[in-house]
Amino acid sequence: MGTTQHRSAPTRRSRLTGIFAFAATAGLVTATGVAFALSTTADDDVPSGCIGDECPEEWLPPHNGDFSGTDAAVNVFAGGDFTVENAAAESEGLLVVLGDAHIDLVNRVYNIGVVGVGSRVPPPDGTDHFIVGGDLAINPGSRIILGGIDTSGRFISGNVAYGGAKNFTDDQVDVAPGTVRQDPEAVEPYLDLPALVTERSQCVAESEATGQVVEEFGTAQFIGDGESNPQVFEIDERLPSVGTQNMMIEFVDVPAGATIIVNVLGTDVDLALDSPALDPELAQRVLWNIPAASDVNIHGFAQLPGSILVARSDSSTRIDLPGTNGRVLVAGDLIHGGRSFGSEMHSYPFTGQLPDCDENGDENGDENGDVNGDVNGDVNGDENGDENGDENGDVNGDVNGDVNGDVNGDENGDVNGDVNGDENGDVNGDVNGDENGDVNGDENGDSLPDTGGSLAVLAAVGLMALGAGAVALLSGRRRHALHS
Repeated sequence: MGTTQHRSAPTRRSRLTGIFAFAATAGLVTATGVAFALSTTADDDVPSGCIGDECPEEWLPPHNGDFSGTDAAVNVFAGGDFTVENAAAESEGLLVVLGDAHIDLVNRVYNIGVVGVGSRVPPPDGTDHFIVGGDLAINPGSRIILGGIDTSGRFISGNVAYGGAKNFTDDQVDVAPGTVRQDPEAVEPYLDLPALVTERSQCVAESEATGQVVEEFGTAQFIGDGESNPQVFEIDERLPSVGTQNMMIEFVDVPAGATIIVNVLGTDVDLALDSPALDPELAQRVLWNIPAASDVNIHGFAQLPGSILVARSDSSTRIDLPGTNGRVLVAGDLIHGGRSFGSEMHSYPFTGQLPDCDENGDENGDENGDVNGDVNGDVNGDENGDENGDENGDVNGDVNGDVNGDVNGDENGDVNGDVNGDENGDVNGDVNGDENGDVNGDENGDSLPDTGGSLAVLAAVGLMALGAGAVALLSGRRRHALHS
């Protein structure tokens, strides 16, 4: 009988949102979901779905057939350095490295962007497929190849951009008809990504476990509760927990279509994994989340389903698998190894749901405004803002909040700003007026900047009065009913 690992994570007040996405735009129109990318601005959601107007309707298991579409999203990201060694063979999709890139192969070829076997969904034709912020070095006798052709004759080319020193010869980079350029600015859109990866990973790590991991007879069964979405599991640093045998991955009692989160805890992570044939639909909704490790080693004989997040910027992650199948987003260094076989990182999107740990407005509450209340804003009232108002608050109360405390909110205004437009006020300011937001105006938020503003405020006050009357009427009826 194997051992059972199950530990509840600390509960984080969170809500589910849709797909987290990086989008990419590099002189091309992109944006399926949220955007990140090939040469403009990175948004704050990770990991991503497919980006662009050629996303395939169906993602196939790894194959060497025709291209089924293109994807402008970042598939592999290293916030530190990126090293390729041993028998590593391919990185499919857009590859971005903030530090230096070292192709330390010995008389071998490494494919980037377009690969021989993968999802066959490369980045768009003619865009940057490989971006390096620092130096790019390629061992003598080895090459990198970008671009390729499918059986229909369609050719997709890619470019290389690097910011530091050129430690390679021209014939070591095969990009025709693409280009190779020294461009320190190419990496600028991605400079915030390590912090975003860290934030997202640590947020996801606070999700409470809904299932358990049972090791038995060489198989790690991730046994769900049969109903939750997402399904959340935890591993303490190692799998297997004892010994070195590669563990076959199996998901049990997981509802169809549910997101699967595997939080791998601890500072020294070692995963020895095997897997059945890849299910590309499953791969798109699995996340392997590593929030605290400085050393990460993922190896074995698996075609690993799912995306990988590694949070720490001082971390080193080594991948020695036949294949990863999802986004690989590492805040620190990334080493693509491979032992006696070719190791490939295949491009598949993440389409699952993850918790949103927004610290500035949470439907279950945080320090800046909350439906159920906190120190700064409370529907039911507190010292700084209650339903009857106070010197700094509003009708429903929040020093800096809005009518609802701030469900979505921002710390200095309401959901839509401020009807009367003051930086510290609320939708109605304060029925009775105060120094931070006054229906009748003051130096920080004057509701009467012009005739249109006056009418807007009067209308707002009128609506509030009607609302208060309705509440009083209902309250009276309730009291009457109770005494009847």
